[in-house]
Amino acid sequence: MHKSESPFNSLGFVHHALLFLLIFNAASPYLGLKTTGTFTMYSNLQIENSSSNHFLIDRYFDSMPLDDLVVIVHSDNGRLSGFARKGLWITYHELVRTLAGSPESSVEFVRNGEFYTFKPASENSDLTSRNLFLHWIMGHRAYDPINAVCLW
Repeated sequence: MHKSESPFNSLGFVHHALLFLLIFNAASPYLGLKTTGTFTMYSNLQIENSSSNHFLIDRYFDSMPLDDLVVIVHSDNGRLSGFARKGLWITYHELVRTLAGSPESSVEFVRNGEFYTFKPASENSDLTSRNLFLHWIMGHRAYDPINAVCLW
């Protein structure tokens, strides 16, 4: 096969970029970047809390944003109180992402064994800081510490 006959040579920059994004999106759960908006988002795949239930592919990194889990104890924010009521854990990234859009909300949570209370959340600027790029590209679904089930 001549160089000009290769199917990849006929692809332009845009096609290569889209192919890269497709592969990157498919790999993002294993890289710890996101668990929403991926091919595995409706599966039972759970790679949070320093473990993986995937039969063939293990986690790529030992420490990922998916390991920074918080337990919501109480909140007047509807989304966060739903996690508390159901006993679901969320990543710290998701907590910040939620509170950045609702800085007047109060929240009580446990992170790394320590209890935190903020009434309102805007008392701690780290909790309500908005990173438009990261909050747009990264999303983590809730984690059920008891059952590995699809939470969608």
